[in-house]
Amino acid sequence: MSIKKNSLIVKSNDLINSRYSLSVSEMRLILLMVSQVSKDDEDFKTYRVQIKDFIESTGKKKNSQNLYSRAKEYSKQLMKRVLEIPQENGTHLQVTFLSSALYYPGQGYVDLRFDPSLKPYLLQLKSRFTSYDIRNVLSLRSFHSIRIYELLKQYEKIGNRTFKVDELKEILNIADNYSNYNLFKRRVIEQAQKELTKNCDITFQFEEIKLGRKVVEVKFTIIQQRTNLNEIIPILSPTQSTQDPDLIKEELMQMGISGEDAKLIVDQQKKDPVYLRELIQETQRKFEAGKVKNTGAYLAKLISTEAQVNSKYQKQAVETQKKKEVEQSTKRNNKSNDKKLIKALKEEYEEYIHFQEEKAIKSANNTQIEAFEKQVKSNIGMSRILIKKGKLDKEHDLYKVFFGGFLLPRDENDFEKWVLNNKGFQIKKDLNSDEDYVILAKQKSIF
Repeated sequence: MSIKKNSLIVKSNDLINSRYSLSVSEMRLILLMVSQVSKDDEDFKTYRVQIKDFIESTGKKKNSQNLYSRAKEYSKQLMKRVLEIPQENGTHLQVTFLSSALYYPGQGYVDLRFDPSLKPYLLQLKSRFTSYDIRNVLSLRSFHSIRIYELLKQYEKIGNRTFKVDELKEILNIADNYSNYNLFKRRVIEQAQKELTKNCDITFQFEEIKLGRKVVEVKFTIIQQRTNLNEIIPILSPTQSTQDPDLIKEELMQMGISGEDAKLIVDQQKKDPVYLRELIQETQRKFEAGKVKNTGAYLAKLISTEAQVNSKYQKQAVETQKKKEVEQSTKRNNKSNDKKLIKALKEEYEEYIHFQEEKAIKSANNTQIEAFEKQVKSNIGMSRILIKKGKLDKEHDLYKVFFGGFLLPRDENDFEKWVLNNKGFQIKKDLNSDEDYVILAKQKSIF
């Protein structure tokens, strides 16, 4: 397989809303499997994951021998991972991701099979599913960021999604790890916001809803972003996506129409899919403008009264989009050199940090190791990962990551300071731009 082709992830919404916890590497293995499932498959197959594709998904070099040796362990761990999928009758199905894993030493691939109980959630999906390009999430470094991306992607057409804080923690399977909301916000929500803004086709703003002084709910406003992914994978044309009955039924349900009513409208009443799409878009516009609160009821009324939608909105939308694209194109052209330079500086900085951390780890003394072990044991999340039989698991692939960060803690502004001191550029973050940083002062000798 290739990550650049056939890279569509399609999951049922029940699977997306299920409760489970994986490492980022384990999640990537699962996603590489899901991307091989065809919409016409009636049964699971044996899915062969090439280790080179897995390494590519991590952003590491293809000669990363450590990941070749770890692939067996990742698949072994996945055999033990349990997820809970909510059922319509209020029960929860508990199931493992994999039923088998076959590793071939020295062959560069692993053969994996999904547990058969997952068939209703990955095969023959006609409604209540969410799809996205796998490359949106492979660059994400946090498992929770991937989960939040999927949870919000499910509601992309609605434009927002609200979770009770405790509910979101339960879905992410971290209820015991983040009793402090501010820590949860910083480590999970804000980290996901940062990663999605940088890498994905959607990002979000969030609003805290309080009861007294306590934050009890978080409302996510979903924001679409332009990416370069469409240049590589094919997407449905406007005619295809507008006229597909199954897609129209799914959109009706996402707007609040019941599954039974959506089927009645599309299959029995034979409403024109193009017309239904116009009513859906009209409802979305009214909702975003604050003129409609109950999207399902409003849309049902439009359909039942056969309301006529003013096409001027479509013309305005097209004109606005064209203007925006011209402005963005001009902006990208003006900043192309800065973008390349920032990217090069980031890569050099990360190599520098990696070298310094490796150096610090090699020269670490017993006092530093003992202090790190004490910190790990005091942190529930870290201790679950790095403590094995009461001692530090120095063979774990995350050991160096955490220990390096402990020995050389980084400040948020360290990158800017490093660039100024070592490269002579003054840069700063630009949250209102497509870029992470803007260059304030340049030296001609660098270009």
